[in-house]
Amino acid sequence: MGKRFSFANLLGHKAEEDKKEDETGQDAGATTDGEEEDETSDDDKAEDGEDDDTEEEEKSTPAAKARTAERQRIGRILSSQAATGRLEQALHLALNTSLSPIQAIGILKTAPTAQTSTKPKGSPLADAMSRQPKVSLGADGDGGKLDDDDLAKQIAASARRR
Repeated sequence: MGKRFSFANLLGHKAEEDKKEDETGQDAGATTDGEEEDETSDDDKAEDGEDDDTEEEEKSTPAAKARTAERQRIGRILSSQAATGRLEQALHLALNTSLSPIQAIGILKTAPTAQTSTKPKGSPLADAMSRQPKVSLGADGDGGKLDDDDLAKQIAASARRR
């Protein structure tokens, strides 16, 4: 249990077992005094990817302590007030650097907040038209006052053009 788990150790250990098996002609994991090895041993579970350690044992290993410390460091950086509006910068500082939370938060405080895009909420045409000055169009001539006969003639003339 005091041994650190490492894939390199696992691969190196497996290679040694294969060499022993080739040299002796028997399984390197088998016992020589006739006793059968328990199939649910710690080594079998570790190779299957199952954790057989209790939480207390995992917390006591240096690797587990390092993982916990790193998770706390990342959590402090990302949950700080300075990270509000600077999420991409906070993620970069938390995940890609080894800065302490105090240093990372200090950098975040001096960094500008991310600019939010100001998309128009309406139609782009309506926005452009609202910025133009309003023009009042009037009728030519006498101010648009036509008697009924002239109005009828104008309507008939416009119908013929179509």
